[in-house]
Amino acid sequence: FHTFIAPDRTRKNLFPSHEGLSQFCTAYKPTFAQPQKDKDFQKTLLLVFEEPPLFLALHDLTQAITESHHAPVNCARAIEGLRTMMEPGEPRAKQWASFRHNLNVEESYVRLITDQSVGARHGERTFIHGSLVQEVVERSWMLMNRFLEFRKRANQPLPLAEFPSLAD
Repeated sequence: FHTFIAPDRTRKNLFPSHEGLSQFCTAYKPTFAQPQKDKDFQKTLLLVFEEPPLFLALHDLTQAITESHHAPVNCARAIEGLRTMMEPGEPRAKQWASFRHNLNVEESYVRLITDQSVGARHGERTFIHGSLVQEVVERSWMLMNRFLEFRKRANQPLPLAEFPSLAD
């Protein structure tokens, strides 16, 4: 139940959405048509349900869409959560190295996401331009998709041919 059809037949979304993010999704086909027949969707859904920290990271990213003023913090928290899931219990440096290696992403690409949250996490209510928030959200969703692909592929590094390196 996500769309309201008014008497004049106009469609209204009942929840905030960001249609442009679907272009980054390869882990499953983002459609409401027949999700029960989409094996990739079912596999992805199981991954999310079976791993509570993954569910929470995904929740953080959906919150980033619905509450853009919290997006930088939520996106950074989601990506930090994915990092810790990559190598649980290991030192942060090793986790980040593994994260970047397995998902084919450069440090600068991730740093743009994490750096935008620093001020807000420390009580500074500084303005972040909407285009920068948009970039943070898009990069975060791209990384979530890659993490889902990584999980679907039994935690094997993503092939560069399919997932070229993400860099600034």
